[in-house]
Amino acid sequence: MSETRAVSVTSAEPRAVDAIRERPVVAPAADIYETEEALVVVADLPGLDQSAVTVELDNDVLRIRGTVPASQPELESPDLQEFCARDFERTFAISVPVDRDHVRAQMKNGVLTVTLPFAPEVRPKPIKVEAE
Repeated sequence: MSETRAVSVTSAEPRAVDAIRERPVVAPAADIYETEEALVVVADLPGLDQSAVTVELDNDVLRIRGTVPASQPELESPDLQEFCARDFERTFAISVPVDRDHVRAQMKNGVLTVTLPFAPEVRPKPIKVEAE
């Protein structure tokens, strides 16, 4: 039986420096799930490649951020413009120790997957039962 670990999720909130940004800041949709050996964060970042994404683990906070470039040149007065340059940011407070040396981030088809392996001290340890 696997022990359930708790992870608290904090939505991206504009910080004081974000107030001066000219572009909107959006929080991408994300899922978090747990395997026996790791915590996995999956974020939806359609149309982006890995060069537009920054992933940081600072203390117990995972931060995903970057910039979505405009898909069309800026027009003086567009009839309709729904695609615009914007920044994105999402933060997650991680409440379990992770093995920082083995954290991985991969992009495939606009989906970012961050794998945070649990630190050895919090992984389940099988105990051999011996007969007398």
